[in-house]
Amino acid sequence: MQVSFHLRKDKLNKDGLAPIRMLISVDGSKIFKIPAVKSLINDWDEKKERIKPNKKLETYNFYIEYNKLIDEAENQLKTILRYLILNNIKPTVSEVKNRLDNKINDFEIITFMSGFEEFIFKNKNNKAERATKTYVTVFNFLKDF
Repeated sequence: MQVSFHLRKDKLNKDGLAPIRMLISVDGSKIFKIPAVKSLINDWDEKKERIKPNKKLETYNFYIEYNKLIDEAENQLKTILRYLILNNIKPTVSEVKNRLDNKINDFEIITFMSGFEEFIFKNKNNKAERATKTYVTVFNFLKDF
């Protein structure tokens, strides 16, 4: 799965701003999403796929805020991809679209305590009895803390 960002030069508005489109390729198919970001053609950096900082004499182009939105969209996609890979789910176009649109949001949040408790439970048979007892003691100490 690949992601890239492109400036839609064919969709200029009256202020000369073009929307930025996120192109996601999954198994040879393409998904297009448009994060709520627009830029002037001169402010767009094709190689970095981000908005360039404005020059001193130019008006502020909100490049920090807009690049942050682009980064968040890219990070959301990477999080979805990591989740799919770690759970042995094949990334398909419909799966990625549903997760991007938040129709499926089953990310499990594991706290330190629940993870440590699971570690103790799963390793009971693999560790020495004294080691398991030490783990339980540490767990109880942390829980009471």
